[in-house]
This record gives sequence, C-alpha cells and structure tokens, in this order.
Amino acid sequence: MTEPRQGRMKLIALAALFVAPLAIAWLWFGNIERFTPTDSAAHGELIAPAQPLGGFALAGVAGGPTVTAETLHGRWTIVQMGGAQCDETCRESLWEARQVHTRLGRDAVRVQRLYVVAGDVEVTDPAFFADEHPDLLLARIDAEDAVFSELEAGHTYLVDPLGNLMMRYGPDAEPKDLLADLKRLLRVSRIG
Repeated sequence: MTEPRQGRMKLIALAALFVAPLAIAWLWFGNIERFTPTDSAAHGELIAPAQPLGGFALAGVAGGPTVTAETLHGRWTIVQMGGAQCDETCRESLWEARQVHTRLGRDAVRVQRLYVVAGDVEVTDPAFFADEHPDLLLARIDAEDAVFSELEAGHTYLVDPLGNLMMRYGPDAEPKDLLADLKRLLRVSRIG
C-alpha cells in the first residue's frame, strides 16, 4: 500500500513542478498593475526617448559667447527658457536654479546653467545677469533653431553631457525636485 501511495505522490510532485510556474505566471501577468510601481524615482517629467539637440549655434546675449553643442558637451546643463524681460518670477526661478547649482557642492563643476531668450532681442537688464549670475550662459534663439524654439518659456530643462534633452520641469516645479534628480544623476553617471 505504501508503493502506490509513493507513486501517486511522485506523480503529483512532478505535475506541480510543471504546473506551478504556469500558475505563478498567470497570477503575475493577470495582476501586473499590483506589482508594477506607479511612481518613478524622477521628480521631473522624463523626455523619453531623450531628444538629441544636435548641432546648433545660439547667439550670445549682452556680449556673451555663442553657445554651441560643444559648449554643452561634457557637462550637465540646466536650461531655463525665458524672455528678454526678466520679471520677478523669472528672477526667482534663476535664483532657485543658482541655489540648486550651489547645493551640489563639489559636483557643481559638473553642471552649468543656460538661460535662453526667444527672438532677436537683447535682455533688458544685462547688469542684473552680470551681477547676480556671472556664471550663467546667456543665449538667444530665432525661428531657425528648431529644437530650442519648441521649448516652452518659463520651463526648466535638463540636458545630459552628450547633448540630449532628457528632463522637463514646469514653472511650478520645486527646486528640491531638480536638486534630487541632479544628485541622483550625478551619482550614477559616468559621463560629465
């Protein structure tokens, strides 16, 4: 009596060996929403796939140098889109980005900031930029700069050291979110 019982147990164990993975897979894929994290680690909006900026030459503002793809190559770049008239909201946004840059500590050398204005205009207060943001790159775009002309004024973008537009932050984004994303990227990045 023990031999048929052992045979039956072996048959059940063998069947379970083949059926169990199928049952687990069926449960897993049938309830994938439960097992998939809904939040990403990024605080900004990830631009997927990353958009290469390609070759470009943005005219410098207030006597500043021309900004090219080579200028951005090798460093992470915080790009802020704005207008020639930098109002109080614009000034606060620039100050917040400068604080983020400063709070990166020793990694701040791996990051640069760029403020881009639209149109063939000069900024109305170049002394403000020279005094308050001496390390800020200033450039302007025209209609021929296809990639930059698509970027929204008042938004902040993050460009990787290879020249790819990869993250976007709205006007109401918190500076701590940009700082957290940058710290994470700088920690895991082997480039820039």
